[in-house]
Amino acid sequence: MDKLKKIKSKVEKLINIAIIVFMGIIFAVVLIQIFCRYVLNSPLTWSEELCRYMFIWLCFLGWTLAAKNKTHIHVRVILD
Repeated sequence: MDKLKKIKSKVEKLINIAIIVFMGIIFAVVLIQIFCRYVLNSPLTWSEELCRYMFIWLCFLGWTLAAKNKTHIHVRVILD
């Protein structure tokens, strides 16, 4: 049982790191896109798609952490 807790802890840390990395990449790519579009007048063709897919994965990972910590939003209509 102790090994399972260690694995769970390491996976949670990995998810936290992935969320931070994804946010950093999204931020950097959007800044590069703004620079290329308005300063160089040559927008990047791949930046919007990369940010979209990274944001989707960011939402999935954040959802798992919120569900684990029981901080995700709840719809209580059915339960009430």
